[in-house]
Amino acid sequence: MKYAMKKFLLFAAACTAAAALAACGGKKAEETTAAASAEASGADASASDAALTEPENLGTVTLGQYKGVTLETAEPEVTDEDVTNYINNLLAANPDETEVDRPAAENDVVNIDYTGKMNGEEFDGGSAKAYDLTLGSGTFIDGFEDGLIGAKKGEQRTLNLKFPDTYSNTDLAGKDVTFDVTVNAVKEKKDATLTDAWVNKYTNGSITTVADFETRVREQLQKQADQAEQNIEMSDILQTVMNNSEAQISDEAIKYYSEVERQQLDASLSQYGMTTDSYLTAMSLSQEDLDKQIEESAENDAKRKLVIEAIAKAENLEKLTNADYRAVEELYGYSKDMLVSMAGQEAVDTDALNLKVLNFLIDNAEKVPRETASTEAADETGSSESGAAEETGSAESSAAAESGSAESSAAK
Repeated sequence: MKYAMKKFLLFAAACTAAAALAACGGKKAEETTAAASAEASGADASASDAALTEPENLGTVTLGQYKGVTLETAEPEVTDEDVTNYINNLLAANPDETEVDRPAAENDVVNIDYTGKMNGEEFDGGSAKAYDLTLGSGTFIDGFEDGLIGAKKGEQRTLNLKFPDTYSNTDLAGKDVTFDVTVNAVKEKKDATLTDAWVNKYTNGSITTVADFETRVREQLQKQADQAEQNIEMSDILQTVMNNSEAQISDEAIKYYSEVERQQLDASLSQYGMTTDSYLTAMSLSQEDLDKQIEESAENDAKRKLVIEAIAKAENLEKLTNADYRAVEELYGYSKDMLVSMAGQEAVDTDALNLKVLNFLIDNAEKVPRETASTEAADETGSSESGAAEETGSAESSAAAESGSAESSAAK
């Protein structure tokens, strides 16, 4: 079992993160450093997990009723209002920018070239060209954006700054640096209007008319709503079947999964420059509280695996087919080979089996209408703006990503 990829797996978070892998694309430039940190943390966790071996004896399980269980379902519907609200949010987040001939003010966008130096030498990730920075956004370290207020096109400024002591890159944390900045343009933001021209620009030419854009948005929102509803059904039926079953979890399994949980927590915290102590303070938890939560989660992880494997054996579902792998490919939007390269064959096989068993349970459930299902699915969908935005082809995201490690080490 590859611990580092646990966050990517469908059942690592009780069936609520089905689109985790698909969210890897279309990041803005200011997110590139965070993404790199996440990869690095994942690699570290993978190395740590090398010493962990899942015990052969997870315990025993006695299955309760798993066929014909009651499952509340619904058919999510995307309304015209949903589409309009979503597009209005996109317009607000992607205003028109007009170049102006005046000093830069807060909320203006400045297009800049910059070079970061420490002790007179350029440092890795500290430079970029043609980078669009919104002044006052808090994207870069303190003093960078303020230092460009009042700058005009063609002006060059040297900013003498200091990285925060808590900066995630320890080579730069607390260090004095300079940034030589050239302002290429000053742009003023204005409210965007939904027109063919805006659509063409936003999608980088992949969609050219408002009508086609609205259709695409509706399709993506419906896809997200359907996926959210599927996640709800999978989570609900798995919990019901687990509640119906009795398990005796071995001490070895609890120890193993507890360590996996701790490593995952440590890796996640390190991405945000946090320690376990600071996490406990932020969450108002004691170490005893955390240990109890981890142990309960570990027992649940082990029981889930025992239940799924027992059902697979009882129903002769253990042998995976090409159709099973295609279901995983469709879920994540990646080919099997790509998933294997990221997570490993064992992790992909685990997901394929999990998905196969859950679909079997849903197919054999006694389905009844759930009036609140549409609302729940819509809520989950509404909070996932990036998914549809990426799939509708955001030109802004693509251009920012292509500007390279623009955000680099100047960002917070």
